[in-house]
Amino acid sequence: MEFVYYIDSMKRDFIIVVGNQGCGKSVWSKLYSKSHSRLLVFDPMASYPGVIFSSPVENWIEDIANGAISNFRSGSSFPDDLPVLAFASFGAGNCTLVVEECAFIFRRGEELHDWAKPLIFVGRHQAVSLVLVSQRASKIPIDIRSQASRIVSFRQTEPSDVSAITERMGESVYDEIFSLPDLHCVDWNEGNFSRYSINPKIS
Repeated sequence: MEFVYYIDSMKRDFIIVVGNQGCGKSVWSKLYSKSHSRLLVFDPMASYPGVIFSSPVENWIEDIANGAISNFRSGSSFPDDLPVLAFASFGAGNCTLVVEECAFIFRRGEELHDWAKPLIFVGRHQAVSLVLVSQRASKIPIDIRSQASRIVSFRQTEPSDVSAITERMGESVYDEIFSLPDLHCVDWNEGNFSRYSINPKIS
């Protein structure tokens, strides 16, 4: 499957990608983001191809936030850097922020973090696309799940996790999600469903 996306003014992707370890969620996110020329990534594994993780955030974040750098593919593996990545993406506008391992960031039932609120609720005005990746769908706060325009689910085996996303996707795929083979997903995009497999090789 070929991934082609365009970002228009006032339009953005708001994507949640979930699934058990090794099922393909991070592969999907890397395929999605590989051609983006304005990309910020939080990834504890620093594993996104073509994203610079080696330079400390303080060396470049201000230039991105104030528009001094037109194209960037930068990231951090340190959770403490996530708020500045979020604020910089909002300031820069017309860009994509990927947040891997959301279970590290959010705790079930807690209030949405201050850094996340502008992106979740008014980020479309800055055309900031969001991709939130998690093994546990239930760890992603309801305020985020309720706003997502797209949910990509690989296999999940905990009923609470499946319920957390089928509340938004619809109950028709509840049983299917439990039995998805590796690298196969159900993709709910603004009410429309598709099903496909992905290639684990990312060039």
